[in-house]
Amino acid sequence: MRLAFLTICLILGCLTWASEYRFSIGDICIRYNDPVFKTKEEVQTELAKAYQAKEVLKALQYADLSQENSKDVDMALRLTERFINFAEAGTLIEFSTTNDPAITNLRNNLDLPVPPGFAYVVTGVSLKDFDSKDKAQHQGLTIYTRYILIEPDLKINSDGTSKSKGNDTLSHELVHAYTNALVGLKDDDLPKWFYEGLASYLAKNKIKEVTNVKMEDDGTVVTTSEVMPEDYQNNLLIMQYLSRIKGKKRFYAFIKQSISERTVEKSVVSLAGTSDEKKLLQMAKDLDMETKAFYGLTLAWSLWVLIYLSITRWIIKERQRYAVEEEMKAYYTGGDVADAAYISRHITHTIVLLGSTICLFFVWKIAQMIWMSWFG
Repeated sequence: MRLAFLTICLILGCLTWASEYRFSIGDICIRYNDPVFKTKEEVQTELAKAYQAKEVLKALQYADLSQENSKDVDMALRLTERFINFAEAGTLIEFSTTNDPAITNLRNNLDLPVPPGFAYVVTGVSLKDFDSKDKAQHQGLTIYTRYILIEPDLKINSDGTSKSKGNDTLSHELVHAYTNALVGLKDDDLPKWFYEGLASYLAKNKIKEVTNVKMEDDGTVVTTSEVMPEDYQNNLLIMQYLSRIKGKKRFYAFIKQSISERTVEKSVVSLAGTSDEKKLLQMAKDLDMETKAFYGLTLAWSLWVLIYLSITRWIIKERQRYAVEEEMKAYYTGGDVADAAYISRHITHTIVLLGSTICLFFVWKIAQMIWMSWFG
C-alpha cells in the first residue's frame, strides 16, 4: 500500500519536473540542477530535506515502475546526491558579495543582474570521474550551473577569493557559474569561443603558461606549468581582439547583449562585422601579429635613437677636437682654417641627416600601425 502511494507521488511529481529536472514528492521540491538559496541557513535546511528525498528515491528504485519512471527516479537521485555532496563538502561563494576580481568585473562593468544565491565549490579533487574530454589539460569544471570542481587544492578566503597566488582557475570557473546562472542550462546558442573566451579573459588567464598546484596523498604540494590548450588560446585571442577594436565600453555592451539575448549573432556583427568564428580568429591573429610588430618596431626605434644620440654626441666632440687641431695646424703652417671647419661640419651634417631619416622612417611605420589598428 505504501509502495503504491509512493508510485502515485512519483508520477505526479514527474509532471512538474520533466521539463526542468524538478522532482516533487510530498512537500519536498527538488531542484538541484540550479540550487538557489539566499542564505547558508537555507542551504542547511534544504540539505536536511535532501537527505529525506534521497531515502524516498532509493526506496522507489525497488518499486515496480515503468522504464521511463525508473529513469526519472535515477536522475532525481543523482541530482539529490550531487547537491548533498557539494553542499556538505563545498565552499559557498555568494555572487553578490564575493571579491573575486572576475566576478567584481562582471558586477561593476557589465551592469548585468547578479544571480541570487551561491556557487558550490569543491577543491582538491580529481576530474577524471567527471570530465571525459582531455582531462589532463583541465584544472576546473563547472557542472550544470553552480557546482564547481577544482583539481588544485586551493585555500579559499571568506570573501570568495583564492589564497593560491598565480592560480586563476577559481575565477575562471566562477565566471562560468555566474553566466550559467543567468543564461540557464539552455545555452546552446552561445558558442564555445564566447563562454570559454569570456571566462579566460575576465580571469586574466595567460595564453603561454598555466600554473597548476596539486597536493599529493602524502601532503606534498606540487607546482607544475602547462601551456594553455590551443582551443582555449584561440577563444581568449578572439575575446582580446573584440575588447581592443572598439574600446572596453563597446566590448562590455557586447557581452551584456550576448548574455541577455542568449546569442552572439547580432551583438558580435555589430562589434566586429562578422559572427563567423574562423574569420574572427583570423582577424584576432592578424591584429596580434601587428601588435607584436608594433612593439618590436618601437623597441628598435628606441634603441636606434639611443645609439644615434650617442654617436652624434661622440661626433660633435670629435669635430670640436678636430677643428681645434686643424686650426692650430693651419695657424702654424699657414693653411686655410675655413677648409678644416667646413670638412668637420660636412661630416657632422651627413651623420645627422642620415640618423634623422631613419628616425622618421620608424615614426612613420609606427604611426601607420596605430592608424590601421584604430581605424583599419
